[in-house]
Amino acid sequence: MDKSINSDLTRQAAERFKLLRVHWTAFAARRLRPLGIVPNQAVFLRTLHDLGPCSLSEIAAGTHIDPAAVVRLADSLTERGWVARQEHPTDRRRWRVCLSPGGNKMAQKCNAIFEVLHREIFSPLTAEELARFNDLLGKLWTPHDPDKPGSEPKQTKKRTKP
Repeated sequence: MDKSINSDLTRQAAERFKLLRVHWTAFAARRLRPLGIVPNQAVFLRTLHDLGPCSLSEIAAGTHIDPAAVVRLADSLTERGWVARQEHPTDRRRWRVCLSPGGNKMAQKCNAIFEVLHREIFSPLTAEELARFNDLLGKLWTPHDPDKPGSEPKQTKKRTKP
């Protein structure tokens, strides 16, 4: 394939992927607005619902949200009474977060909204197209996933002495 065509196709695919992500986020934000939350808060609640009591670093890893942003999300959801901090059962230096009963109800509402969102977003695709799309996304993700065999290792920052 000609490099200029490949470059144009790559740019077009990247732009479409970006627009799809922007539209999906806006779509989710509109659907979540009546609940008074934003997509990242919903993702946090849904992840905590799935994982059960866990550390903020586990939520950050599970959601691919920056750890500092996860702390801010936890604080905002704690203020609303949906998330509570509890002592770690085996390590007194650590904390875990868990859903309150109200947080559990909100997570279930978010799950229902995301279920509808997923059906609506992927409705233009046939089952075969959706399976192929999923395979292609997996093919794109694998070289960048540190948990998959054969993927490139993460670069760690080296500390320098002051």
